[in-house]
Amino acid sequence: MKNMSLRFKLMFGGIMIPAVILGVLFSVFYVHEKESVVGEYVERSRLVTHSAESARINAEVQ
Repeated sequence: MKNMSLRFKLMFGGIMIPAVILGVLFSVFYVHEKESVVGEYVERSRLVTHSAESARINAEVQ
């Protein structure tokens, strides 16, 4: 790295630092969205299960 020009070092750092930051941000966003989608599916399936249980209980009562 000593024999590289200062211009190359500055350009490399100016490109790599934002690239690394964007990579980290996108990976955090991906993990967060994946967890929220799974949570939404769990909530929907919970609602379907509760409505099916309610229908079963109402059918037993009648």
